[in-house]
Amino acid sequence: MAGLDASLVMPAWRRYTGTFYETCRPTLAPAISAGANIVIISGGYGLLNAAEPIGTYQRALRLGDWKREVLQHLLAERAQQTRPKTIAAFVSTSTHYYKLVRSVPWERLGFPGYVAAARVSGGGAMVKVPQALGRAFSSYWNQDPQSWPDEVFVERVR
Repeated sequence: MAGLDASLVMPAWRRYTGTFYETCRPTLAPAISAGANIVIISGGYGLLNAAEPIGTYQRALRLGDWKREVLQHLLAERAQQTRPKTIAAFVSTSTHYYKLVRSVPWERLGFPGYVAAARVSGGGAMVKVPQALGRAFSSYWNQDPQSWPDEVFVERVR
C-alpha cells in the first residue's frame, strides 16, 4: 500500500519537492501553465499528467509493485493519444523509472525516444544526479544547449 492521503491535493508538479523538482521548478511552472504535455512517473500513482491533482505519499517506483507491464502499456497509450514529437525522459540509470522508460518500444510506436541520465563522480549522487537532471530538463525545455550540464548524457531508446 502506498499510504496515499488525498485530503490536501495539489498538482503533481507542485507536490514533488525533491532535488529534481526544486532545480527545474522555475522552468516547469511556465511549461505547465502553457499546457505542456509532461508526464510524471509516480511510485504511488503510476502515471500522471504533471498538472493532475494528487495527495501525499511516500513511495518510490518499484515495477514489481504494479501489474506486469501495466505502466509500459499506459506510457505507450499516452504517447499514442497525445502524439508528441519526441519522448524525452530525465531519469537516473539506477532506478526503476529508467527501466520503465527503456522497456517501452518507442521506435516501433513511431516516436523518437531519448533518456537523459547523469554520471557523477565522488559522493553526493543522491543530490547531484537529480540536480543535474533538473538542469538538463530546463536546458532542453528552454532550447538552451549552452546550459546543458556536462555530467548528463543522452541515449536513444528503441
